[in-house]
Amino acid sequence: MKKNIFNDDQTFIEWAQNIDPAKHIPKRIHHKIYKDMEARLHPKSSHTQLSYKYFKMAVAAALILLFCGTAITIVDAGAHSAVFGIFKNAEDIQYLNEQPPIVNSDTSTDAQNDISNIHSCIVDASSFNDNIFFSTVNDVIVKENSGTAKIPELTFGSMDMIVIAQDNYVGWELAEGEQLQIKISIDPYYAHADGTGENMGFGYVYDNKYHELEFQNATEFNFTITADKSGHYYPVLQNIGVSYIHITSGSVSIK
Repeated sequence: MKKNIFNDDQTFIEWAQNIDPAKHIPKRIHHKIYKDMEARLHPKSSHTQLSYKYFKMAVAAALILLFCGTAITIVDAGAHSAVFGIFKNAEDIQYLNEQPPIVNSDTSTDAQNDISNIHSCIVDASSFNDNIFFSTVNDVIVKENSGTAKIPELTFGSMDMIVIAQDNYVGWELAEGEQLQIKISIDPYYAHADGTGENMGFGYVYDNKYHELEFQNATEFNFTITADKSGHYYPVLQNIGVSYIHITSGSVSIK
């Protein structure tokens, strides 16, 4: 059975032990790892409840970080993904599914939060603060039908972000207090997974600023954006695992 190293304790530990401690890891990546770990260990809602298996993984990661004096290196999404971020072509998706996870040896801050990797007509570098890490940022345009917009089948790599918009890069106009519901289904056995779920982060863009909401580990994802103010809202998905995530279907609708 295929394995995702984040979903299998022994594989994860063996992988982490092979990280070269001599490599320089930028402070922002240290901060991001601990921030994400803290969010999962102390969830704010029932959607982010931590499983015992995931708790063991987080503890193992913390111990490795402590005793090795280094941080987990983000897995490289490949040269292809570093440029384009997302894949919709069936041949590309199949090719990625056959590739093993690759540790990215280039840990420089400039390479990992390079503004040239923001391929978006909605956000730019000013949309993210120093604590938000991204590999690439890409727009996905969806079409609404009978009040529901369908998210197309696609695959995206580790730390890639997807900003979802309607035609002409328009967001969803919400009045204060209105809610936008996003549902995502993934292939639980894609990219060396073991069927127990993948790790995704969720947020939204409002007034050209990215707002982080929550993290989930699942095969079926469901999150809600509540409008603090009236305006246009754009849902954001981020792959926070170490393997590719294959979205098989999804939808966006106003509740």
